[in-house]
Amino acid sequence: MDGVQRWTVVIDIRRVESITHAEAHLHQRDADHLTGQGTVIGEMTDERAPRIGEALATARTLTDLAEHLRRTATEHVTGPVRPLR
Repeated sequence: MDGVQRWTVVIDIRRVESITHAEAHLHQRDADHLTGQGTVIGEMTDERAPRIGEALATARTLTDLAEHLRRTATEHVTGPVRPLR
């Protein structure tokens, strides 16, 4: 296939008290949609704590999204993914 494809990831982050939650939404095409989620719980005493919590929650949500994407792509090629022993 020639050309360029654009996949868009939108990350929503919300913080309620000491919990920071991020959710990533991957839009590959008009109809395709995958999500990932990540949460950080805990009070940090550093004044940069909200940004640190957001960064950690975002990293976790992207890791989760990557796993969903890998699993989906693998299932299309080989069938259901079996756990490693």
